[in-house]
Amino acid sequence: MRKHFLLWAFLGLTLIGCDSINPAPSTIDRQVVVESYQIASEPLAPVRLSYTLGVNEVYEVGAQAVRNASVTVYELTEARDTVATYAYIEVDNGRYIAPDPNILVKPGTRYALRANVEGAQISAETFVPGDFVQVTAGPDSVFYQDIEPYASNVTRSFTPARQSAYVFSVEAMVIDTAALTPFYKASLGDDPSEKDLEEALERFALVSSPIVNEGNYEENADGSITIRLPWFAIAFYGSNKITTTAIDENLYDYFRSSAVQQGGTTLSPGEIPNVLENVEGGIGFFGSMTRLADTVYVKRPIIDFSFN
Repeated sequence: MRKHFLLWAFLGLTLIGCDSINPAPSTIDRQVVVESYQIASEPLAPVRLSYTLGVNEVYEVGAQAVRNASVTVYELTEARDTVATYAYIEVDNGRYIAPDPNILVKPGTRYALRANVEGAQISAETFVPGDFVQVTAGPDSVFYQDIEPYASNVTRSFTPARQSAYVFSVEAMVIDTAALTPFYKASLGDDPSEKDLEEALERFALVSSPIVNEGNYEENADGSITIRLPWFAIAFYGSNKITTTAIDENLYDYFRSSAVQQGGTTLSPGEIPNVLENVEGGIGFFGSMTRLADTVYVKRPIIDFSFN
């Protein structure tokens, strides 16, 4: 079975969803899997194409790569008229890149993917969430578990037909057992093995929130919204990079439906719906996001709240 990895490192987190895209059984013709994540104000992202496998087959990146495909990304108006056409270039292992690294993804803009694989047509669209900026900066430093957590005011991003949705993440700049905050330190247990400790520190280095709709944030008189960082997101004392990401409708649907697949529901297995995908003629994902980053230094509290 093909192990499908959705890498959200650009959100500040790594979310790995194994087998979240429905693989084709061995008795059915293989399908093309699309992976591409466009990030506002960054260069046009690569498009990766690969084939699904049967249930008992082992996935290998090179062996399952789709080669010699025709891949094009279009910038569109809201009426879906073509503004610009970018014919992608094949490089390696089913990875196709934009013809010019200086072409940046525009926030508040619609893009379409069209690929021809052995005569089969594959298509998908994404609307890149609108740009948003920081109106009031958060503090440079905060005491851990202070009454007032880190907070900043930002303008609203724009997504057609629904409220904007955000994911925030925290990336520790210094990863050290001695810098762990009490909750994460206690989760290690009394005497973790070297391997368990190494794996735990890797997990704790990037902590993310679930999706939060803009309606759940505090609205200010100037129309901005206030984003507060919950203390559970802080795994390490010291400098932490905070990334607030507005996600497109495709990421929103994928993230919510894959959470159900991974156990976030009371439904029985036969009632669990499939992961929501946005690719026609294949499976996989073509999505986008707009993000804003800040840094805060988390100081140890005057009173040590450690569990040990």
